[in-house]
Amino acid sequence: MKKIISLLFALSIGLCGQAFAYSKTFDDFADVGAIGVPLVAGVITLAKDDDDGLWQLGQSYLVTMGATYGLKQAIHSTRPDGSDNDSFPSGHASSAFAGASYLQFRYGWKYGVPGYLVASAVAWSRVDSDHHHWRDVIASAALANVSAYFLTERFEKKVAVIPLVEPGAGAYGLMAAVRF
Repeated sequence: MKKIISLLFALSIGLCGQAFAYSKTFDDFADVGAIGVPLVAGVITLAKDDDDGLWQLGQSYLVTMGATYGLKQAIHSTRPDGSDNDSFPSGHASSAFAGASYLQFRYGWKYGVPGYLVASAVAWSRVDSDHHHWRDVIASAALANVSAYFLTERFEKKVAVIPLVEPGAGAYGLMAAVRF
């Protein structure tokens, strides 16, 4: 499973590296990354058979995206390219950072760092393509992190089995702990 997760993130980051050479490709990468990061977070959660985590991912994602689109409607900030007034905050960046923040808060930095790298590339792409200002993507990252902070609990294994060995006393056994 670790190999599959590593491969998914390596491919995402690899695509990002190639995307810097062509602006249109980099812009398209943001579309993929915005959906890809939370999707990969969901796949990881399913692979860990973490039903509570899946629920927390869903809650955190919905709160982040709800706040994002609510702020877009309330603030009416003009995009740098002048196309409309839905610049603040960035929906693409909010979506990507929602997945990355969940991964970090639920499973730790080992999962969070690759997610944050891809989410940061999505944010950079949105600014580079003149769809957003830096403040838009920074606000999106903050929204996602605050949401994940309050709605995501650290993952703990449900069952732990620890061997007990005391050779001098001739005692051997197992200790199990179950979390409900």
